[in-house]
Amino acid sequence: MYLAPFQNRPLTEYTLSTAFDPTSADTENTEGFTLTNSSGTSGLAFNSDGTSMFVTDFGNQQIDEYTLNAGGFDLSSGATYVRSLDISSTNAEPLSLIFSSDGKTMFVLDEATEEVEEYFLTTGFDLTTATLIETYQDTDLVRPKSIALNNTGTKLFIAQNGGHKVRSYTLG
Repeated sequence: MYLAPFQNRPLTEYTLSTAFDPTSADTENTEGFTLTNSSGTSGLAFNSDGTSMFVTDFGNQQIDEYTLNAGGFDLSSGATYVRSLDISSTNAEPLSLIFSSDGKTMFVLDEATEEVEEYFLTTGFDLTTATLIETYQDTDLVRPKSIALNNTGTKLFIAQNGGHKVRSYTLG
């Protein structure tokens, strides 16, 4: 399990003794490091094999890409900065992101405007090929914090602080 705490605190990896059960996290033996190129990390996602990690850089209004030095989903040796995708012209406060399983669709949650941006990547997980496709806004969305997709990529979920709700959207 990975935790991307807000505002330049170390990114932390926890080992779970039971899959998908955060109560089984080993809090004594965690791996953590500060991302050198990011200012206000809040959300993170990985490519399919876990060799690349993408974080929302709240402070710089961009998506930062890192290569994990130890490989697949392993933060023990840290990560090396690769590149950034500047989204400042459309996203004031990028808070969370998620990729489709093939990496060709990326959704980014903007906390300031309470919108979701959809990007198409010509090559999966390659930020240099990203193009903004559409911006979605739901007037019922209040203080959104996190975004997720189901396994098939047909439903988008947004957790919001306002009313402590999780909203579900069917993708077409």
